[in-house]
Amino acid sequence: MKKQRILGTISLIFALLIFELDRTGELVLVSGALLGLGVSLFFIPLIKRAL
Repeated sequence: MKKQRILGTISLIFALLIFELDRTGELVLVSGALLGLGVSLFFIPLIKRAL
């Protein structure tokens, strides 16, 4: 569970870096995919713990 949160955090950081550094907009799909992956990996363990 802790590995999921770490991977989610790393994925969110990479998504934000790609989003900020990509001025042409060509990597929007990659950034969006990493953002979705990061959010799911980060928040699913927290939701499971709350339930």
